[in-house]
Amino acid sequence: RLVDFPHILTADILVAMSQEGYDAFEWELSEAGTLLIDGDLVSIGSTRGRIRLFSVGSTKLAEEMGNRIFANVVMLGFFTAVTKLVSKEAMERAVADSVPARFIELNHEAFRKGYDAGL
Repeated sequence: RLVDFPHILTADILVAMSQEGYDAFEWELSEAGTLLIDGDLVSIGSTRGRIRLFSVGSTKLAEEMGNRIFANVVMLGFFTAVTKLVSKEAMERAVADSVPARFIELNHEAFRKGYDAGL
């Protein structure tokens, strides 16, 4: 019996929030792709091809909120502003739907920090 494993051969967008993640997956990014990094945690040399590079200190912004656990939501906001693939409103609804009610406002604050950094 054959089981297919869906694996990206070439990614159009790569979000790297750690050096390990960048090192492991950078080669899968298209030479015309978009690279979003946590600039405080990921160091890159020169980009290849026509890769568009965007950097935000998502972990630092989350730490300023009091907890680095919000770094991924900061990056989500940054991703939304930079790529414009999903509307801000749709992503805010998705964030609200994915966290307990008592954490919605904090997650929305983190999202807005990242979104504003991407404008």
